[in-house]
Amino acid sequence: MKKTYIAILLSLTIATPALADNTSKAYIAADFGSATYSNVAEYPTSTNIIRIAGGYYINSSVAVEVGYTKFADVALVNATSAGRLSASTFQVAAVGIYPLNNQFDITGKLGISMNTVKDSGTLVNGSNPWSYPYSKTSLMYGVGAQYHMTRQFSVRAQYEYFGDMSGTSPAVTSSAISVGVAYIF
Repeated sequence: MKKTYIAILLSLTIATPALADNTSKAYIAADFGSATYSNVAEYPTSTNIIRIAGGYYINSSVAVEVGYTKFADVALVNATSAGRLSASTFQVAAVGIYPLNNQFDITGKLGISMNTVKDSGTLVNGSNPWSYPYSKTSLMYGVGAQYHMTRQFSVRAQYEYFGDMSGTSPAVTSSAISVGVAYIF
């Protein structure tokens, strides 16, 4: 029995170096998580996100990723008004990859996010509707970790800061913590 375990461990050790080299390969990813807003006045400050992304490994240390993140709408209901805050962001980022071993990477992102926020609503009696759309391009950054389960399938966790989303003063900003999966072609 011990010999079987040793043989399995040795075969995994020999097979895993191939997991680390993704040079010139593309990937797709899906992430789910929780976002936090700042400076949103009377709206709730946390919501959920869903993201789809695609990327390309330039070499074993650098990738380029393009992603779209949709924030779940948050609602405002108080004694005088009812409103809804909607947001999304489109990101383009360089991803730095630091392999800790053949299966586990630490990642860092730096790029731009094109953010869109819409604040809309009415007074409780239905009068005086408002709709304020905002768009802002901002610096974004993030850190994360990725575990390669097979050559093609990875799980990842990351923190991202999307920056200024509104261009107002004070600026509405957002950040998110997410977990997801990536499929490497």
